[in-house]
Amino acid sequence: MDTSEGLGTLGTPNSMLETLRKRYNAAKYVADLWIPIMQASFFYAVPFRNRYYLPGKEFQGTAQNTRVYDTTAVEGVKTFVSKLHDTMTPPQVQWGFYEVDDAMVDDPDEKVQVLQEAQLILNKYMRQLFNYIHQSNFDVVINECYYDLAIGTSALVINQYRDDDPFLCTSIPMDKLAIEEAVNGKIESWFRTWQNLKIAELNTRWPKVQLTDDLVSDLLGNPDAVVRMTYEGVAYFANMPKPYLYAVWVDTGIIFCEWLDSSPGIVWRFQKTNNETWGRGPVMEALPSIISLNEMARMELAAANLNVFKPYMGFSDAVFNPHTFRLEPFTIIPIAPIGSGGQVPLIPLPGSSDVNFAQLTIADLRMQIKSLLYAEQPQDAVGIQPQTAYELSLKQQNLAQKIGPLFSRLQQEFLEPVIERFAHILHTMGKLPRPKLGDVPILFKYKSPLALVKGQQDVARFIQYVQTMQGIMGPDATQVYINPKTTPYLLAEMLQIDARFLNDVDQVAQVMQDLQNKQSQTQLAQSQGMMPEQPENPSSQPIQ
Repeated sequence: MDTSEGLGTLGTPNSMLETLRKRYNAAKYVADLWIPIMQASFFYAVPFRNRYYLPGKEFQGTAQNTRVYDTTAVEGVKTFVSKLHDTMTPPQVQWGFYEVDDAMVDDPDEKVQVLQEAQLILNKYMRQLFNYIHQSNFDVVINECYYDLAIGTSALVINQYRDDDPFLCTSIPMDKLAIEEAVNGKIESWFRTWQNLKIAELNTRWPKVQLTDDLVSDLLGNPDAVVRMTYEGVAYFANMPKPYLYAVWVDTGIIFCEWLDSSPGIVWRFQKTNNETWGRGPVMEALPSIISLNEMARMELAAANLNVFKPYMGFSDAVFNPHTFRLEPFTIIPIAPIGSGGQVPLIPLPGSSDVNFAQLTIADLRMQIKSLLYAEQPQDAVGIQPQTAYELSLKQQNLAQKIGPLFSRLQQEFLEPVIERFAHILHTMGKLPRPKLGDVPILFKYKSPLALVKGQQDVARFIQYVQTMQGIMGPDATQVYINPKTTPYLLAEMLQIDARFLNDVDQVAQVMQDLQNKQSQTQLAQSQGMMPEQPENPSSQPIQ
């Protein structure tokens, strides 16, 4: 395989392989530091997705939740994932848009027609783009990514696939992932490992793969031969014309590599601190409460077991021998009439727990966990029994208020790169070329139920402002301060109303002008006595 194209300062393929190994080992060292907290988070909150097995214990079908005594965290993570999926990337819904950035245009009022035509082109382009996205496996795979995001860090790989199916999306398990943060604060370099892949099937995932001599020899000897460890990843080189080196290699050499303008891997964090590479999700924040609740539930089960199946204290005499006696239903217990000091030979052990205290503590821990996992339901609040529509609105507002400060990171690290990656693949394949808008600048606009909640809050504040102005200055004076030309369009944008429902500015201006002309003609005709004045309320006049 010719790997010399675009090598630049990397030199020979051997030098490239050595560079990839060094960067992978450095990233893997950082990833290994997170194993204890990752293992605990998966163990208690997402047990069946926990892949941090002990060496030699990895096999499918393992019961990994046998020591989880309370499933509040498991249920909370499912609720959090469902909310995040529905509010960020709802299935079969266009949640992303391209819009004309009129703030970057000189004299936008003079170029209204040009900007409107450009926006129509962008709207059609994005509808076609999302048709391709929804036909792929994105909506399925992204749900797996949200489970990892609940822990802290998630990774999605979007590869170019076939002509009839352009996208192949894959979620990277966290135990197979190693990441490297660039100077700009984003995860530009990432690596993952594959275990026991069949050599004969490598070209199904990487069609241009070229096997090394050792792999060819193994394949000739055994058609079902596997390669023990395969490495895949992207190394970021900022000074290269194409900055992303996408490579697949084994221990004996590189089997595929190419330089790309767009990275196929997208890694994003829920939140992070400034001295850490990996993210911290809501499960990590709730981990102390989750562990405490699990221990409380374990002790309650142990106490219940002790109280239900009580041990007995017995003493031995000439009649009763506790070492050979078996306590069973319908058995007769022989006791001595004297010599026991008035006590029976078997005495049950007293109760071992305070049920009321335990239930109060467990209920408090459950509420803490639900709150930290954004899994609170409206009915959890005291005195609130919302209806169905109100309940849905309350859920979205609650999530928007809590996740709002963290949403900018999710948008910059995930939403915008995902759209750009899909658009890049379709443009490269020639299926959906990028629209040519000349010098008209565009920007990515995210719209979802989460963004809709923010827009509804803005509309509510505007309505409160108008009502306050009317109360102070009166309706007529308030209309002087409200711009009737831009207000309907701004309200439609905040409420995510499709622009195709509205007339453009020129059509509205023409209709308003026609109404004014008709009104002027009517007033002129009435003043000249050419037509009778119309009654204010024609329906109230008697029929002649």
